[in-house]
Amino acid sequence: MADTVDLNDLMDLDDIVDEQEMSEAMAKAKTEQAAIMEQFEKRKKLRSIAVPTDDTKVRAKLRELGHPITLFGEGPAERRDRLRHLISQMDGVTVTFDDESDSEGEEEEVYWTAGTDELLHARQWMANYSLRRARRRIARQRIEFDTPMSVYKSLRRDLYADLKTWTPVASQIVDERPTSYVSFAPNSQTLASGSFSGAIKLWSVPHCKPLGELRAHRDRIGGIAWHPRATVGQSESACNLASGGADHAVHLWSLDGRETPLASLVGHTDRVSRIAFHPSGRFLATTSFDQTWRLWDVETGASLLEQDGHARQVYCIAAHPDGSLVATGGLDGLGKLWDLRTGRNVLNLQGHLRQVLAADFHPVSGYHLATGSEDNTIKVWDLRAVRCAHTIPAHTSLVSQVKYFAAARLPTAARDLRGPNAGKYTRGCAGTSGMFLVSGGFDGVVSIWSDSDYKPLKALKGHAGKVMGIDVSPDAEYLVSAGYDRTFKLWGGSAQPATEDAAAA
Repeated sequence: MADTVDLNDLMDLDDIVDEQEMSEAMAKAKTEQAAIMEQFEKRKKLRSIAVPTDDTKVRAKLRELGHPITLFGEGPAERRDRLRHLISQMDGVTVTFDDESDSEGEEEEVYWTAGTDELLHARQWMANYSLRRARRRIARQRIEFDTPMSVYKSLRRDLYADLKTWTPVASQIVDERPTSYVSFAPNSQTLASGSFSGAIKLWSVPHCKPLGELRAHRDRIGGIAWHPRATVGQSESACNLASGGADHAVHLWSLDGRETPLASLVGHTDRVSRIAFHPSGRFLATTSFDQTWRLWDVETGASLLEQDGHARQVYCIAAHPDGSLVATGGLDGLGKLWDLRTGRNVLNLQGHLRQVLAADFHPVSGYHLATGSEDNTIKVWDLRAVRCAHTIPAHTSLVSQVKYFAAARLPTAARDLRGPNAGKYTRGCAGTSGMFLVSGGFDGVVSIWSDSDYKPLKALKGHAGKVMGIDVSPDAEYLVSAGYDRTFKLWGGSAQPATEDAAAA
């Protein structure tokens, strides 16, 4: 009689075999999986550790922890990563920074300053003005949304092909001291330059012949701004130009040959770094090393608003094309967005590792803002998504200025987006407004970047030193750069590019 086999015995035998003969491949896979999960946890922990962007605080904390404050070839970003890694290895230890509690207290503190009736009326006026412009912008964007993509592709293709051919056109010695700022007039035929000596000079474009000199500043020129209607309808005896300098002064100038300013705006207690007109031309915004920015009434010369908020000096300022917002950049490494209609700080732009030195709004979209920094990068912020949309490793030294191309007029459906001329490129045509960005840096290079993807189109080299400032003429015929080598240089194409239709003819 055959022996019977107990099935339970067979099951027990299989279990014993599985336990004793586990494959080495399975064990190795489990070990690798555990290592990967451990690595993920480490990365998650690293991302959750907050380390200040102030390099001085990072060095102080490294010294406190008994580690070298700097290693050979290590920059601020690498030093922050090293500190973050060290903190992640300190299990059960809470690392704090000296000013964290103070900064939290400051953030919770809200205080109000009584405003004048003039400020109230100005805010009401700017609210009505900006709402009208925003309504027109949104209506235009709806039309643009229905415009065939081929129109924009054709414009971009021809525009970028043209920009890649740009070369030096002229070079002009400005002063015995470095050139600090340059700006085209709205008619594209006049150029204003400022220098470290405090002199402002007017030049013809493109022949670079001197047209006049404005002297009132006793120290370097920080910023020059043309009135939006200067040279294209504004009376020469009215305010056409504004300037700010390291002598704490802001001056308003006419173009009728008057040797003294129309008015001097007094209030800042330190160097005035940058200035910008409101799109209406009725107000002027200025930034200063006294850690404030101010809003002035151009007609009366009154200081309507003195705004603090940056932890260090305020360097740059830009006005939104609708006239509703201004953006400021400071030496504290922050960009800030302010609502002119309420006076509130509506957004803090955190991302730059070092000082924010330049800012400019996209002239058409209304929701893109470009900022340049001492960390050698340009960041393009999407204000709708409240995030940085692009980071451009722009220069090998600090970025001194950024500027979107803004055409003399905004595109319209009848003239630019529809009909037989839609998609046909000519320099300065309204359809190309905002399609490229220009930057200047202390590496001596002027760079041109495409819009949307922000790819490099052209690097213009010619200055013997730092590029202090740049601008693009509203007709897109020329680009100008101010150099520490005491010159300004004009760049442009030698001739109007031929379109495909013209070439075929």
